[in-house]
Amino acid sequence: MDKIRNTLRKLPDSPGVYQFLDSAGNVIYIGKAKSLKKRVRSYFQKNLKTPKIERLLVTATDLKWLETNSETEALTLEANLVKELQPKFNALLRDDKHFLYFKITKEDFPRILSVRKIEQDGAKYFGPKTDSKAVRDTIQLVQKLFKVRTCNLGIRAQDSGAEVFKKTIKYPCLFAHINFCTAPCDSKISREDYAESVTAAVDFLSGDSSKILHNLRTKMSAAAAEKKFELAGQLRDQVSAIENLSAKQLASATDLASRDVVGVRIDFKKAYFALLQVRDGKLIDAKNFVFSVGESELPEILESFLTQFFSLSTEVPPEILLPEKIENVSALEQWLAEKRGARVKVLFPKKGGKSNLLALAEKNAAAFAVQSKAKFENASARTVGAAAELAKLLGTEKELKRIEAYDISHFAGTATVGSMIVFERGEPKSSDYRHFKIRSLKKGAVDDYASLAEILARRMEYLVPQNIPGYKIRRPRKAEAKILEQSKLRDFTTGKQLSDLSNFLVAEFDKKVVARAQIHEWKKEKLFGLYSVWVDPEHRGKRLGQSLIRELLRKSKAKKVYLNCHHSLANYYAELGFQEIRKTPTFFEKSLREFCHRDPDTEFSEQIFMVWERKTASGDSSFKSKPQLIILDGGKGQLSTVLDKVQFPKNITVAALAKKNEEIWQRDAKGKFKNIILPRDSTALFLAQRIRDEAHRFANSLREKLQNSWKK
Repeated sequence: MDKIRNTLRKLPDSPGVYQFLDSAGNVIYIGKAKSLKKRVRSYFQKNLKTPKIERLLVTATDLKWLETNSETEALTLEANLVKELQPKFNALLRDDKHFLYFKITKEDFPRILSVRKIEQDGAKYFGPKTDSKAVRDTIQLVQKLFKVRTCNLGIRAQDSGAEVFKKTIKYPCLFAHINFCTAPCDSKISREDYAESVTAAVDFLSGDSSKILHNLRTKMSAAAAEKKFELAGQLRDQVSAIENLSAKQLASATDLASRDVVGVRIDFKKAYFALLQVRDGKLIDAKNFVFSVGESELPEILESFLTQFFSLSTEVPPEILLPEKIENVSALEQWLAEKRGARVKVLFPKKGGKSNLLALAEKNAAAFAVQSKAKFENASARTVGAAAELAKLLGTEKELKRIEAYDISHFAGTATVGSMIVFERGEPKSSDYRHFKIRSLKKGAVDDYASLAEILARRMEYLVPQNIPGYKIRRPRKAEAKILEQSKLRDFTTGKQLSDLSNFLVAEFDKKVVARAQIHEWKKEKLFGLYSVWVDPEHRGKRLGQSLIRELLRKSKAKKVYLNCHHSLANYYAELGFQEIRKTPTFFEKSLREFCHRDPDTEFSEQIFMVWERKTASGDSSFKSKPQLIILDGGKGQLSTVLDKVQFPKNITVAALAKKNEEIWQRDAKGKFKNIILPRDSTALFLAQRIRDEAHRFANSLREKLQNSWKK
């Protein structure tokens, strides 16, 4: 906090964005200001402190800022940074990656698609939309009314019609036969006539049905006058369909204005939004959003919602109605106007027709909050509640935040693979799923017990050292000093020995040292380096060297450890979390050049430098996470083998789920096995079966992939 107070004097009296950071350097709050100096200083005025500000100032340890040319620029920058960094003290729009947009492609014969991301590709986008089913239904309606294609054929306009240059399907397809597409792929329509249909579809997606109806009626009259009765009938059906659709829309105002109306209900640190889109006096769409708001005040929540929503939206209306006044209205209106290309007004009506629209939006927001909480309660019973019930039945008091399950799959002893799937708080977390190819079995051998033990050992290596069968990793003994003599570092100038036995770890096999490695601290330079990595050729292929290095890194107090190696070994060290660096500490580069000068077998140009950082070395984020429960697909035999051969961290429950009687096997502290029959109607059984079946499916997916690759 003192660091922040000292910074206050340096704040400029200009527009910009400020960021509060915690002790780990993470951004925890982002704000904008017309005057950075005045706005940030206001946080430290006792009479202005809210519970949220008090909690923010307790957590914050540093402050930084970015100056902008105007308050509008600050608003844009704030919206972008909040979306990217997701600070925990900001009001945050959730799941924006799940929004959908309609896309009209930029091609000779454009397509209509649903996409999740706006790209700078010249296409027209409409959205965001939150209901995927409504998006699919709308695309089908556009196909039916305007015959716009959805296929991924590449079609190029030619003087004689069209040329298909990207053939991905057999054409003309079914949509052409059922009159949902005019088949430009088969030159059944000119580019000009197809463009008219696309224009009508664009107007329809924009909510402008009056222009479409006018054009269709004009065409219908012309077709009838020319006695093209079939075409006139088709146009009449289109007019009728659009008129019926328009009739279903709620007439919300008599002024035929276009506006967005925002209703909100705040409940348990979440804001539930209903955004009503009124176009030409008709309510054409209603969207719902959830905001994580913490202890933010309503004006800040509303402003954050508008900036985040309209940074995603492809359309800005001329008028926006809000239930409460917000700060910086003029800056917000200017920002919105720049996006729209015309004036935008933000209003806070308290009476009249506009206030009735706000009341409708507020009513919808309240209904959305009730529905969302009901869904959450139902989901919680199936997920978090099921995990809690399972923990109780297994006799553990720990909350099962993370459950991992493992299974083996093979085809007659070939393509043997293993799977690890993850459930967090009762829900699958597919980003943490992992596959394993079995290394220890001979070709054609079938041994699910050994395979499970292998993949569990490889996975647990990230949490606790694993004893490779027959090997023991330890510190060297004094009697082994001579064996390590050649591996010790020496000063190039004086020849003085620099490293001692405490720097090393060795691997023992049959009472013989077969591998070693050391981390040496250069105290004067305050640097750590990994050296002397060696494995006896007869004992390679067991990842013995990696086990040594991983244990050295665990035991080391170093925040950074450097190494140099031949470029061909980069992947080997990358698996341990080392990353190649371009700028090497001068000390290490100078030392390596001196070594290469003395050792003609080592070429400096073939060496690379890498660094391992404790703070950022990810290795594998999933493997670094500690589960509370591990479920094996199998019974007593599988469980016994794994527990005997694999070292697990403390406080992890390991169990096996046998499919025959849907019973769970455990082993107690005395080594006795017990089986638990889960109640048939319990959510715990449903969750356990779901986890086991998902592990089985995921294992089979890799095995089938391997088999298919062989067939090719």
